[in-house]
Amino acid sequence: MNNNRGFTLIELMVMTVAAVMLTVYTIPKVLDVLDTSKDELYKTQVDIVEKSAKDYFLKHIDELPENEKDARFISIETLAQENILESSDMVDPRTDKPMNGCVIVKTKGKDYSYTYTDEVCSKANQKYAPKITFKGSVKKEIEVGSEYEFVDATAKDVLGKKLSVTGPYLNDELLTQLDTSKVGQEYQLEYRVWDEKRNIKGTKKLVVRIVDTEPPVIKVNGKTKSFTFTQPLEKDNLEQFDVEVTDNSSEDVDMKVTSTVSHLKGKGTITYLAKDKSGNITALVVTVNVTDKKNPMILKVDGNPKKYQSQGAILKVSQVNYLGDTLEYSFDGGKTWQKENQKEITENGIISIKVRDMFGNESDSWEEEVTTVDLVAPSIPEVQLKTSDWRGKDYDGNWTNQEVYTLLNSKDEESAIDYYEYSTDQVNFEKMDKRMYVDDNIDQTYYFRSVDMAGNRSDVTKGYTIRIDQQELKAPTVKLVSTSGHELSPGKKIWASGDIIIESITTEKESGSPIAYYEFSSDGGSSWQKAKSSYHFKENSKETYYFRSVDEAGNVSESTKAIYIYIDRVKPSTPQVTLKQNNKKGRTYVSGSTVENPIYMSVVSVDSGSGIEYYQYSFDNVNWIELDKDEYTFKGPLQKTLYVRSVDKVGNVSLTYQANLHIIK
Repeated sequence: MNNNRGFTLIELMVMTVAAVMLTVYTIPKVLDVLDTSKDELYKTQVDIVEKSAKDYFLKHIDELPENEKDARFISIETLAQENILESSDMVDPRTDKPMNGCVIVKTKGKDYSYTYTDEVCSKANQKYAPKITFKGSVKKEIEVGSEYEFVDATAKDVLGKKLSVTGPYLNDELLTQLDTSKVGQEYQLEYRVWDEKRNIKGTKKLVVRIVDTEPPVIKVNGKTKSFTFTQPLEKDNLEQFDVEVTDNSSEDVDMKVTSTVSHLKGKGTITYLAKDKSGNITALVVTVNVTDKKNPMILKVDGNPKKYQSQGAILKVSQVNYLGDTLEYSFDGGKTWQKENQKEITENGIISIKVRDMFGNESDSWEEEVTTVDLVAPSIPEVQLKTSDWRGKDYDGNWTNQEVYTLLNSKDEESAIDYYEYSTDQVNFEKMDKRMYVDDNIDQTYYFRSVDMAGNRSDVTKGYTIRIDQQELKAPTVKLVSTSGHELSPGKKIWASGDIIIESITTEKESGSPIAYYEFSSDGGSSWQKAKSSYHFKENSKETYYFRSVDEAGNVSESTKAIYIYIDRVKPSTPQVTLKQNNKKGRTYVSGSTVENPIYMSVVSVDSGSGIEYYQYSFDNVNWIELDKDEYTFKGPLQKTLYVRSVDKVGNVSLTYQANLHIIK
């Protein structure tokens, strides 16, 4: 029986609630699935980009990083330009934004890693950007109006290799000169370096500020320093001074003048004070001395000895022309005055003698040069040591294999230096010239002193040690071992499959300077580098080394016999196998085809190290039969899989060649 009635309101409400609950439960699940799909799609795109970077560097092997400190960077845009990626218009499915990231390539040993990052290459590579170094401070203050000298800048890449620096740039324009005419001007100069190998730019800025630290220059009557102007009383008016003020900033300078000259008798001052815009101040004082002047005059001075003496000279003013009754005497140019007309002089030199009258008027200076008094010992000799001769290098007391040249120099305030003395015990001294040559094998400390014409002796110098070693050195003894058990020794060419270790480098020496270090050469002795105490060679290698000894005096031994580092850890190439019917002139045999004739096989392989020793073949890839030649003939009936491989002289085995043989007779 059909029931055609509709749904009740309660039934409709129940159905609506059920539908809403189903939607609430289902939508988050769907969104989770969509998010997961976007993450997986993004990972797939990253894998494609990283695989493309690997393909790029397979074609550009020479661009791979050189060691673990190095890295290379390649963008999606570059991979697209090289036609490795179909397009650079890749979109991140998680954000719907373009993928503009970078693949970072690093190395560890011979393994390379390729890692994609969302950062653009210009940001990702900053850790490896070249570094610029300035000589001196990166903040420079330049005096206004002076010529700016550009600083020296050097740069190195991440591996320490030198790169060329360009600059400086100001507002992206290369500077050839800098305007220093404006005080307070500050320039941000930029230096740039480009690492072409890694496609990375490095920059560094230098701040240059124009300053004014020099005070203004005041000229009064052409003089730039304070002076005294003396005007006789007979003149009624004070002389007018010519004043000029200049400043290196070429700006206006504030000038202030003060004066204490209020009458035409006695002393007064005129002070000129100049201050520039930078606050630098200069003062110049003119002392005006208005006098009642008629100067006395010295006519004669006695007591200056004409012959050398070891005691003081008594100088006496014996005749003077002057007015008045009172005189004072000065024997130091007017610094100090005394009533006595004589004074004992105990040092050589020019004695400036003056007299002054009761009015304070002073005479001109009477100059007496005393040259025959010497009461002072000479100075301790300055000792200069050089190798070979006076043009050689400075000698510092360390071991040397060259002649040592000793030069002494001393001063005496009065008489001249007569000769020098040397000692090895600071007690017994022997006379010597100012020069001494030492060229024997020696290890000795010397002390020196100087003697002047009066017999005065200086204090003794500190000790100067001279160490000369001219002995011949023996070539060092090098101890070689191999982890693969090969017996190694200098001069023998032996390939090893394991590590080669130089355990020690030694040289016996009984006297003279000790061994300082050892050197090695890898080019037959054309160039030498400082050696380590031991070496551990692990990598595939075919190199030859020579070693020699160097002692602290610089003596160099003969080199050792050749040290051959022959290590073969590389597999030979997979054999190239040629199959023919009957013999090597027959028709080519196709793997898996059925023939009635014997199958002739020839084998060729290459090994870059120790060389191919022999070839092997097998029908089960387990049990191997050695070929005594590089060719072989298989006769039927035979239906088997053939495996062929090559073995080098240290036992490295190549990858396997495989073919199917089917002979029915």
